[in-house]
Amino acid sequence: MAGEHPVVRLNAGARRQAGHPWIFDGEVASIDPAPESGALVRVVGARGEAVGTGFWSPGSRARVRLLVEGAEEVPDLEALLRARLAAAVAMRAALGRAAPDGAARIVFGESDGLPGLVADRYGAVVVIQLGSAGMDARRDTIVALLGELLAPGAIVERSDSGGREREGLAPARGLRAGSLPPGGLVPFTAGGLDLVADVLAGQKTGFYLDQRDSWEALRPLGSGRRILDACCYTGAFGLSLLKGGGEALTGIDSSQRAVEFAREAAARNGLAERSTFLHGDAGETMAALRASGERFGFVVLDPSAFAKARAHAGMARRAYATLNELALGLVSPGGFLYSCSCTPWVGVSGLAGIANAAARSAGRRIRLVEVRGASRDHPPHAAMPETAYLAGTLWYVD
Repeated sequence: MAGEHPVVRLNAGARRQAGHPWIFDGEVASIDPAPESGALVRVVGARGEAVGTGFWSPGSRARVRLLVEGAEEVPDLEALLRARLAAAVAMRAALGRAAPDGAARIVFGESDGLPGLVADRYGAVVVIQLGSAGMDARRDTIVALLGELLAPGAIVERSDSGGREREGLAPARGLRAGSLPPGGLVPFTAGGLDLVADVLAGQKTGFYLDQRDSWEALRPLGSGRRILDACCYTGAFGLSLLKGGGEALTGIDSSQRAVEFAREAAARNGLAERSTFLHGDAGETMAALRASGERFGFVVLDPSAFAKARAHAGMARRAYATLNELALGLVSPGGFLYSCSCTPWVGVSGLAGIANAAARSAGRRIRLVEVRGASRDHPPHAAMPETAYLAGTLWYVD
């Protein structure tokens, strides 16, 4: 019962944001008795009022990740996890992301009431990331429950992100259930494209699904235009625009392996003759393209995050400024720039300021015609702005 859990008492100065599921280290006054990492603990305020019950993370700034609020008890944790996993899966089905050969983010951590757990499905394979001590301690339970709910051909763990270090956890990856296709290369379809997720060695869980809705929504705008997809990874965004009637595609990525996958994806979708993929640094390659007089009717700029901590936000803004200035210089008059940031401290307003400064410097006129976020299967938590991590800005360039 909840009353048997160790009790975390908050200090009198704790100022919690209503609904935020984390208790930070600076808010904790005491804990009794000392729990194991990942244990369930009961949180009370300075006067003993019930705050909630959650997982204890002794190595993290987020010292407790709440599962339930107030005096609600957790008599059967496995039943709670099963119910929340089922609800997460049902939501993705309601969004139309339940096709057996398709792909979806089926669990998005705190947004689905499952703090520290991410799960992506690619066709018959589910890939999990355990980013908190509480979920790490329940690896076998999570794998078993996902097996019951989804009956996948395989479950792979890719808990090898920097977030685990901040939790005091060692990286962990490998096959946890079932069997994989050769090389861990899993075929799936998304946005009308035949794609492959590299679930053992690819970035994140083997693919990026957070731009999928934007591939489809912006596809008509690429029709009849030359397309540049900087930081293209395995090419899906640019190939989607090309499939929608784009004239030709140039993709850039710093990973040779990603470039090879992009070329294979182009061939698999019958788009190889109209696509070229370049291995190189995005900034250096864009500068070379600009110097050679290349221009494009639609430029996609979606770099990886430049800062994991707020202290590095200034450096991130400078990096975005450099790339956006180069990208803007490659857009032909009457074209589009889709500029993105997944750095929490450089959101829509930050990108707008960066794009405006670049346009003024270049003597170009730009207009913001659309703001986009991550795909709908990555729903932000209402009390955690940081979960709305992806900002996409679509600019019309005169």
